[in-house]
Amino acid sequence: MRRVQGLLSWALEWPQLLKAAQRARRGKRNQQGVLRFHTRLGDELARLREDLAAGIWCPSDPYEFHILDPKPRWISAAPYRDRVVHQILCGAFEPLLERRLLSGCVANRRGLGVDAGLRRARRLVQRHPWVLRLDIKKYFGSLDHELLKAQLRRLIKDRQYLDVMDCIIDHGRNPERVQHWFGDDSLFDCLRPHGLPVGNLTSQHFGNLYLMPVDRRIEAAGLPWVRYVDDLLIGGSKADLINLHREIEVELAKLRLRPNLNKTFLCPSSEPIAFLGYLVQRDRPLRANSKRRRRWGKLKAQSGSRAAAGRGLLGRCR
Repeated sequence: MRRVQGLLSWALEWPQLLKAAQRARRGKRNQQGVLRFHTRLGDELARLREDLAAGIWCPSDPYEFHILDPKPRWISAAPYRDRVVHQILCGAFEPLLERRLLSGCVANRRGLGVDAGLRRARRLVQRHPWVLRLDIKKYFGSLDHELLKAQLRRLIKDRQYLDVMDCIIDHGRNPERVQHWFGDDSLFDCLRPHGLPVGNLTSQHFGNLYLMPVDRRIEAAGLPWVRYVDDLLIGGSKADLINLHREIEVELAKLRLRPNLNKTFLCPSSEPIAFLGYLVQRDRPLRANSKRRRRWGKLKAQSGSRAAAGRGLLGRCR
């Protein structure tokens, strides 16, 4: 696979900078930090351009908060200036990553997302007798920094671009990060930097990239599958899925990840299967779980295109 060069110089061209600023502003036009940045847009982008080109840009401390929807979760919100940088970098990285992701990976991809994931899940349970549902324990809190950087280097050769990405990874913090112990670990292995914040655009793309070895393993087995970040659904015969589950656990261990045993199971496809906030069944419409029903209540009070899009998806459910 040929590695790509010149990503940062392309990303720092003025048309790309302006597009990145507009993408970062979507849905946040009236926030104080956004208004302040866009009042001096030319100067702010020029300063960002200089800092990134000189290699002196460094992330600022994020705003962190705790939500309960329905389980506890820490969210990290980067300052607006940093979010513009994330858009600048991902504007160059996303097309490169898109060409390498397999079709079963649907999260944070244009034209795919939750809707496409649910369609694939429905076809999967209708056509195959057994389903393997697999979830990864504290996924973003477990991502190993050095392994992630190595995966980036297999795609990208641009030293300046990689330095900026390394800076984002090194400054990534996840209060929910966990330490997994593996059989051949030394003390130094246990001190490896790991964990990325939930909420950053870069984290979304890193989440897709990191599990690509697992995607390729499933694809090589010839079984139908769908993955949304760390939620996996695979269809097939019981024997094939048992064997594949063992192979996936080996791949996860190489990535210093472990499955969430409470959410990983093998079941007949005739049973309701919880996936992406819905109950997927072979012969019934999608049914929203309690979290989705709460969201539906919020959407009923909203107006506009975003609310209409949400109501369109939820309208498929009972």
